[in-house]
Amino acid sequence: MKNKIWKLFLIILVVFALMGCGNKKTDKEEEKVNKNDALLWKVESDSATIYLAGSIHIGDEDTYPLQQKLLDAFEASDALAVEFDLLKAQEDLEESMMLMVYLDGTNLTDYISEDTLEVFNNYVEEKGIMGITDPETLYIYKPWVLFNLISTDFTATNLNTNLGIDNYFIKEAYNKNMEIIEIESSQFQLELMDNFSSDLQELLLYNSLITDYEENLVQTEEMLGLWKKGDIEGLELLLSAEEELAEEDVIDVDIESLVDEYNTKLVTERNIAMTDKVEELLKGNKDVFYIVGSAHMIGEDGIVDLLQKRGYTVTKL
Repeated sequence: MKNKIWKLFLIILVVFALMGCGNKKTDKEEEKVNKNDALLWKVESDSATIYLAGSIHIGDEDTYPLQQKLLDAFEASDALAVEFDLLKAQEDLEESMMLMVYLDGTNLTDYISEDTLEVFNNYVEEKGIMGITDPETLYIYKPWVLFNLISTDFTATNLNTNLGIDNYFIKEAYNKNMEIIEIESSQFQLELMDNFSSDLQELLLYNSLITDYEENLVQTEEMLGLWKKGDIEGLELLLSAEEELAEEDVIDVDIESLVDEYNTKLVTERNIAMTDKVEELLKGNKDVFYIVGSAHMIGEDGIVDLLQKRGYTVTKL
């Protein structure tokens, strides 16, 4: 099955990988100035300037130093707005774990088909998840959790969620005692996935189990390369590319309706709420560096497009 969901997920949301992450600088960051273009815009009111930045939640050593345009906009701001404060999320990890596991006496086998369970068991025995190769040990976790754990496993690559852009700016904000505004929260994002329909959760898990890891790694690295160059058109094309679904490899569900559910809940509805937040900040008196996943910022009905449709002048920097 060609994975329409996985690569979109990476650039939007990597909740599990972000939790517990630190910030990392390299010597190259101190020595060089990055003059590449950036996914950066601004929108202004009479009392506030909001810098709109598209992020990517994963990076490598060559991601740093960041584009000077991003650093300048951050330095010019009074506050940082992010999807959620990852350092604060670490403190709430116990509460988050309550959403991730079954607490009512049921387990994974009660919620997925026998076919998916067989694929899952074989995958765990062969490759492992979190170093665990006994499938039954993992039955306590919900399908959407297992999907996340599989999809964010980059331990054998140069990619590192510790080097995600959000991580960098959140840590810098703490170092500067800058106000951090949560647009959502880690709990909101976890509850969002926990409320996915049973069929969608199974499809996400199944899809991650049968996905060609190397192929998706290439796509992820391509996304990161486009982000480093600030190539908005390239990212839009990559994210909007239509892919064929190999029906013979797919569990017995209505895939198109589930993909629509996924995109509506994870992208469309959140884009609207994120745009509402920008409008709210424009009514204040603070300049804000507002950074969210790039897929929320670009393309039709992304934040930039929605602001323009609402009559705002959004300037590309």
